[in-house]
Amino acid sequence: MLDHTEELYHIVKVTRNGDEDIAEHCNLSDKQLLALCGGIPDNTLTKLDLTITIEGPCTFETEVHTEKYYVSRNINLQEGIIINNTMLVPTIYRSTRIGTKLFYNQIVASRAHSFSTLRTNAIQGTDFYGYVTW
Repeated sequence: MLDHTEELYHIVKVTRNGDEDIAEHCNLSDKQLLALCGGIPDNTLTKLDLTITIEGPCTFETEVHTEKYYVSRNINLQEGIIINNTMLVPTIYRSTRIGTKLFYNQIVASRAHSFSTLRTNAIQGTDFYGYVTW
Protein backbone atom coordinates (compact mmCIF):
# COMPACT_ATOMS: atom_id res chain seq x y z
CA MET A 1 0.00 0.00 0.00
CA LEU A 2 1.39 3.39 -0.97
CA ASP A 3 -1.17 5.64 0.75
CA HIS A 4 -2.00 5.27 4.43
CA THR A 5 -4.28 8.31 4.72
CA GLU A 6 -7.39 6.36 5.73
CA GLU A 7 -5.68 4.49 8.56
CA LEU A 8 -3.54 7.40 9.80
CA TYR A 9 -5.72 10.47 9.28
CA HIS A 10 -6.08 10.74 13.07
CA ILE A 11 -2.45 12.00 13.27
CA VAL A 12 -3.21 14.97 10.99
CA LYS A 13 -3.41 18.44 12.52
CA VAL A 14 -5.01 20.90 10.09
CA THR A 15 -4.49 24.66 10.18
CA ARG A 16 -6.59 26.74 7.78
CA ASN A 17 -5.78 30.34 6.86
CA GLY A 18 -7.71 32.75 4.68
CA ASP A 19 -11.31 33.47 3.81
CA GLU A 20 -13.34 30.29 4.32
CA ASP A 21 -16.27 31.77 2.38
CA ILE A 22 -14.14 31.82 -0.78
CA ALA A 23 -13.33 28.10 -0.50
CA GLU A 24 -16.73 26.92 0.71
CA HIS A 25 -18.15 26.10 -2.73
CA CYS A 26 -15.13 24.06 -3.83
CA ASN A 27 -16.46 20.87 -2.21
CA LEU A 28 -13.01 19.56 -1.36
CA SER A 29 -12.30 18.21 2.11
CA ASP A 30 -9.05 18.63 4.01
CA LYS A 31 -8.43 14.90 3.49
CA GLN A 32 -8.84 15.33 -0.28
CA LEU A 33 -6.42 18.29 -0.27
CA LEU A 34 -3.94 16.13 1.63
CA ALA A 35 -4.33 13.44 -1.05
CA LEU A 36 -3.55 16.04 -3.73
CA CYS A 37 -0.33 16.73 -1.82
CA GLY A 38 0.65 13.04 -1.88
CA GLY A 39 -1.38 11.64 1.01
CA ILE A 40 0.40 9.78 3.80
CA PRO A 41 3.04 7.57 2.13
CA ASP A 42 4.53 6.01 5.27
CA ASN A 43 2.64 4.04 7.91
CA THR A 44 5.21 4.80 10.61
CA LEU A 45 4.52 8.54 10.74
CA THR A 46 3.40 9.79 14.15
CA LYS A 47 2.60 13.41 13.33
CA LEU A 48 1.51 15.34 10.25
CA ASP A 49 0.82 19.07 10.13
CA LEU A 50 -1.25 20.21 7.14
CA THR A 51 -1.48 23.96 6.58
CA ILE A 52 -4.05 25.13 4.05
CA THR A 53 -3.99 28.76 2.97
CA ILE A 54 -6.88 29.91 0.83
CA GLU A 55 -5.40 32.07 -1.91
CA GLY A 56 -8.58 32.73 -3.91
CA PRO A 57 -11.65 31.00 -5.31
CA CYS A 58 -10.78 27.27 -5.24
CA THR A 59 -7.07 28.11 -5.04
CA PHE A 60 -4.99 26.82 -2.15
CA GLU A 61 -1.42 26.86 -0.96
CA THR A 62 -0.71 23.75 1.09
CA GLU A 63 2.19 22.67 3.27
CA VAL A 64 2.72 19.26 4.82
CA HIS A 65 5.26 18.88 7.64
CA THR A 66 6.18 15.47 9.06
CA GLU A 67 9.23 14.04 10.77
CA LYS A 68 10.22 12.42 7.45
CA TYR A 69 9.36 14.95 4.75
CA TYR A 70 8.06 18.40 3.86
CA VAL A 71 6.02 19.34 0.79
CA SER A 72 4.55 22.60 -0.46
CA ARG A 73 1.94 22.74 -3.23
CA ASN A 74 -0.28 25.28 -4.99
CA ILE A 75 -3.60 23.75 -5.99
CA ASN A 76 -5.96 25.50 -8.39
CA LEU A 77 -9.19 23.57 -8.81
CA GLN A 78 -10.70 25.92 -11.40
CA GLU A 79 -7.75 25.62 -13.77
CA GLY A 80 -6.97 21.99 -12.90
CA ILE A 81 -3.35 22.73 -12.01
CA ILE A 82 -1.14 21.54 -9.16
CA ILE A 83 2.27 23.15 -8.76
CA ASN A 84 4.75 21.20 -6.67
CA ASN A 85 6.81 23.97 -5.12
CA THR A 86 8.96 21.95 -2.74
CA MET A 87 9.57 18.41 -1.59
CA LEU A 88 12.29 17.82 0.97
CA VAL A 89 13.16 14.38 2.29
CA PRO A 90 16.11 14.13 4.71
CA THR A 91 18.92 11.89 3.49
CA ILE A 92 18.22 9.27 6.16
CA TYR A 93 14.73 8.59 4.70
CA ARG A 94 15.48 8.72 0.98
CA SER A 95 15.98 4.97 0.66
CA THR A 96 12.37 4.41 1.83
CA ARG A 97 11.05 5.84 -1.48
CA ILE A 98 8.88 8.42 0.28
CA GLY A 99 9.29 10.85 -2.62
CA THR A 100 8.21 8.27 -5.19
CA LYS A 101 5.19 7.32 -3.06
CA LEU A 102 4.23 10.99 -2.62
CA PHE A 103 4.26 11.54 -6.38
CA TYR A 104 2.39 8.32 -7.09
CA ASN A 105 -0.33 9.12 -4.55
CA GLN A 106 -0.59 12.66 -5.89
CA ILE A 107 -1.06 11.44 -9.46
CA VAL A 108 -3.79 9.00 -8.39
CA ALA A 109 -5.62 11.76 -6.48
CA SER A 110 -5.19 14.35 -9.23
CA ARG A 111 -6.66 11.98 -11.81
CA ALA A 112 -9.63 11.28 -9.52
CA HIS A 113 -10.30 15.04 -9.39
CA SER A 114 -9.76 15.59 -13.15
CA PHE A 115 -6.64 17.73 -12.89
CA SER A 116 -5.00 18.34 -16.25
CA THR A 117 -1.60 19.72 -15.21
CA LEU A 118 0.98 18.76 -12.60
CA ARG A 119 4.08 20.98 -12.54
CA THR A 120 7.29 19.92 -10.86
CA ASN A 121 10.73 21.46 -11.02
CA ALA A 122 13.74 19.34 -10.08
CA ILE A 123 16.94 21.03 -9.03
CA GLN A 124 20.50 19.83 -9.16
CA GLY A 125 22.89 20.23 -6.28
CA THR A 126 24.80 18.46 -3.57
CA ASP A 127 21.78 17.78 -1.37
CA PHE A 128 19.15 17.58 -4.10
CA TYR A 129 18.32 14.37 -5.95
CA GLY A 130 15.19 15.29 -7.91
CA TYR A 131 17.21 16.38 -10.92
CA VAL A 132 18.95 13.01 -11.16
CA THR A 133 15.76 11.05 -10.47
CA TRP A 134 13.60 12.87 -13.02
